[in-house]
Amino acid sequence: MTTVYLADLTHLTITLSNDSFPLNAGLVAAYAKKKHPDIEVQIFKYPHSLKEALDQSLPDILGLSNYPWNTSLNRTFLKYVKSTNQNILTVMGGPNISYDATEQKQFLKQLESDLDFYIMYEGESGFDALLTKGKACNFDIGMMKEMGVPGSIYTLHGRFIPLNPIERNRNLDDFPSPYLNGLLDKFFDNRLSPIIETHRGCPFKCTYCHEGHDSYQQVNRFGTKRIEDEINYISKRIGKVVKNLMIADPNFGMFDRDISLSRAISDSRKRYGYPTTVFATTAKNRKKKLIAINQELDDIVMPIWMSVQSMNDETLVNIKRKNIRIEDMISVKDALSGKSALSKSELIIPLPGETLSSHKSALVNLMELGISSIICYQLMLVEGSELKTDKIKRKEHKLHTSFRVLPRSFTKMDNLDMSLEIEEIAVSTRDFSFPDYLEARQLHLIIATCYNGGAFSGFFRLLKEQEKLFPTFLDELRLSLIENHEFRLLIEKFIFDTERELFTSKQALLEYYRSDDNFQKLISGEDGANLIQKYTSLALLQHHETIISAFEKVCLRILSNERDSMSKLLELGGYYRLLFKDFLVSERVNIINTKQFSYDFGAWLSSIKLLEQYRFDSPVEVTFYTSQNQYDMLESYFERYGQSDQSLGKILTRLNVTDLLRQQKKNITV
Repeated sequence: MTTVYLADLTHLTITLSNDSFPLNAGLVAAYAKKKHPDIEVQIFKYPHSLKEALDQSLPDILGLSNYPWNTSLNRTFLKYVKSTNQNILTVMGGPNISYDATEQKQFLKQLESDLDFYIMYEGESGFDALLTKGKACNFDIGMMKEMGVPGSIYTLHGRFIPLNPIERNRNLDDFPSPYLNGLLDKFFDNRLSPIIETHRGCPFKCTYCHEGHDSYQQVNRFGTKRIEDEINYISKRIGKVVKNLMIADPNFGMFDRDISLSRAISDSRKRYGYPTTVFATTAKNRKKKLIAINQELDDIVMPIWMSVQSMNDETLVNIKRKNIRIEDMISVKDALSGKSALSKSELIIPLPGETLSSHKSALVNLMELGISSIICYQLMLVEGSELKTDKIKRKEHKLHTSFRVLPRSFTKMDNLDMSLEIEEIAVSTRDFSFPDYLEARQLHLIIATCYNGGAFSGFFRLLKEQEKLFPTFLDELRLSLIENHEFRLLIEKFIFDTERELFTSKQALLEYYRSDDNFQKLISGEDGANLIQKYTSLALLQHHETIISAFEKVCLRILSNERDSMSKLLELGGYYRLLFKDFLVSERVNIINTKQFSYDFGAWLSSIKLLEQYRFDSPVEVTFYTSQNQYDMLESYFERYGQSDQSLGKILTRLNVTDLLRQQKKNITV
């Protein structure tokens, strides 16, 4: 019997780097078992589990999924297996590879002694073709290459063999569900997040994305009943710790049937209590569908992504992107008001044609639109994207790049080489200097800390009610924050780390971390963190009083001639101090505080009405506390991800910060 190990690996050194079920490996395994029932397949997610299995019994075939977050980890296992037995057939597949034949050849040359085949595009059909050819050749690797293997690229006697493509399967239900046949049951371990697919393909041509390639233009769908059955299967087995569902689609909400799928998710929530949160990249320019999906999901939180990447017309032309219309963004956002759903948007720097001024304008515009969270990324040159391969365009825009460690993505294991994931990011262009990059990163930290998730939304609401929010507010808030010595040191350390994480080449980065002392900096968290997440968690934990005071100072100056507004502002500051007081200490469930207020701030913040409509007839005493449910929820996340600064940063990508702040209960009127 042919034994096959398939793995979608994640780093675990600091916390779960990628916390999704190995759906990709499961789909390949399920189709392989359908077409070749005589094979034995095992699926892996955790590196130590794969290492233990390899040390106990070597497979005939090792297959690994290749993504930016695990490519180096894959290479260490390929080398380990081949050093043990050269006859083991090794294969990789996944999107983290160029579509350019010359670059593919270079990629394979680096792995020539360790990797036998790389499957392009959909893995199910390519792996089936590999198994079929392998059986015909008694899995003689040389003979397989001589005869040719469709769907794969490889080298033969040092010569690159380009792809003989396999047509994409339009009927995705030909690929069995690894959930429904039990292949993924062992991953219901209270750590990983279930992930499903409803369609494949993307009609858009964005130059920064690997799915902008022509091969992804055709959109194919899985059957509705299959997806509903998967949702029910997952919900019955998930347990009480993991509460989120992930949807892998590039554009969930593109089709009418996504509304009925949302209804199925909501029905599951009512029957089984799962999921409470859905993470999906939602379709742009589908206003009515997004609103309908949000209505069907009811109390399930699914952030609606209204991503723009840039709001500069020249830049949008350069990256071949057409954004959602502003009026549609407003309609969707207003339809979500008062519900548990959140609106999110993305910006990327420095895209070709973007300037610091246009980027700042985009930040302000999104804030004025009332988008709940503005996620700011650095432009990553991903394999398969046009910006990665088009050297003429890169030269035209003077796209200068550096290399850094992919956050939390590094591993050292006994008898394995160091694995360290590296990303190439743009740090300047013809129109966006490196000092501009550093200034923008400062603003991104301020946005992440003070704006995203609504942690201090009352201050923004108060200014907007008085029509006082203005373009320089972010800059003034930053200046007010750094007047505080401790917060200024935090910003300075953030900028220092932002510069220090960059290397001129992959080789320089690898050489630096081959030193045990330097690798220990990754282990300790000094290096290798997602800096925005790390410093946001530090700011919220250690400096929330400074942040509240900075908001008060800037707002007081703006509202200095409006006595009533100033009175509201001072009460609001007191309200936030009690929301944040001891909100993450271990004994938080035993800490209770009370204070009198003239306004029902909690009701106001969950509404779209003016604060004046929530004035009490007379002051009311409000109690602030952490509920047992809040405590248990956060403890379950600590159990999954750990309790370091980096872990909390990761948790805040799964939870909204307002979920952690203390709750309030109104007492008898004084």
